[in-house]
Amino acid sequence: MLVSRIAISVGSVVFLANMIARPSLLVALLSFTAIIAGIVWLGANKTSREQALASLRTAQSEWQAVTDAIAMETIGE
Repeated sequence: MLVSRIAISVGSVVFLANMIARPSLLVALLSFTAIIAGIVWLGANKTSREQALASLRTAQSEWQAVTDAIAMETIGE
């Protein structure tokens, strides 16, 4: 996700600098591509992270249910 945010930031800065200084079609296209790619990667990473967290929560609740069902005995006193 960090790389995605960096791509968006750098692409935006390069795009704006290109428009202010000497407009170049190639630089504008490359920087715009970096911005779009960063947005796509960021969305994909967020979706994957949310799915992984949902699976983790499900596994934790199942584990908690199993451990609660076990009759634990105190050893010693």
